[in-house]
Amino acid sequence: MKFVFVAGGLSLAAFGVLWTLLEPIGGFETINDAASRNVMNYITLCIVSLAVGTGIALKRSYDAQADGARGAGGGTSRLEVDFRALLSNAKDRIIVVGISLPTFTNEAGLRVVRDALKRKVRVDLVFVNPGSPAILQRPSRLYQSYDGPAIAAAASLRACLRFRGELDPEDAPNFRIHLTNFLPSCAAVIIDESCLWHPYFVGHTGASSPYLRGNTSGGFGREVLKHVLSVIEEYSVEPKSCEWDALSEMATKDPLVRREFTAPEKKSIRSSLSL
Repeated sequence: MKFVFVAGGLSLAAFGVLWTLLEPIGGFETINDAASRNVMNYITLCIVSLAVGTGIALKRSYDAQADGARGAGGGTSRLEVDFRALLSNAKDRIIVVGISLPTFTNEAGLRVVRDALKRKVRVDLVFVNPGSPAILQRPSRLYQSYDGPAIAAAASLRACLRFRGELDPEDAPNFRIHLTNFLPSCAAVIIDESCLWHPYFVGHTGASSPYLRGNTSGGFGREVLKHVLSVIEEYSVEPKSCEWDALSEMATKDPLVRREFTAPEKKSIRSSLSL
């Protein structure tokens, strides 16, 4: 409805401008006397096209702003969110990114995932490799149910691999596990076009963190989706087993984990630190 009013207002404004320009030379009668009626038809068509085009551009701008505004909503703790209900309504995809994901890999969580897979929903779970030294950067004191984040991630991986092995052949291809060798900058739960996300805070577990809501069709939600897909496609590996040696090797072969300062980089940093 707003679009209709905008387009109508622009049409009247354009008509008024044209009238003002023609008035000194006799108004529209001058055009009628000087040319055929087709000239008026062309002018009218141009006015309407201009108004409609401008109205469409304004509406798209308004929709983009609305998407961004939706991303500003949220809550004080992820614990207040009923994720099982949200996942139960998924129609196309579920992507969950975090450090260990215990909420989604316990028995109740995987039961909801199984139901989603039966509906042909694609499910991607992304969390940190328990064999990566990067996971030790997360404070162990935040974890009450497990003895630190590495143990929590190990429990999630074991549960996911067992779960994947029990899936029906037609459901298994839609369930994917992704391990990263670095701490993700944010946690995210993406269900179809809905997005719930938050940065990681030093003093909170992911489950107790304040969060924001968004929509992946625009605004900040779209940027979160692009970030998550980049992590999946470029910085994660699908594990074949939960054996320590394999997980540790996966981390040590990752260029991000093995990365060290080169001699020129060290020299440049030392120079920058000099008083």
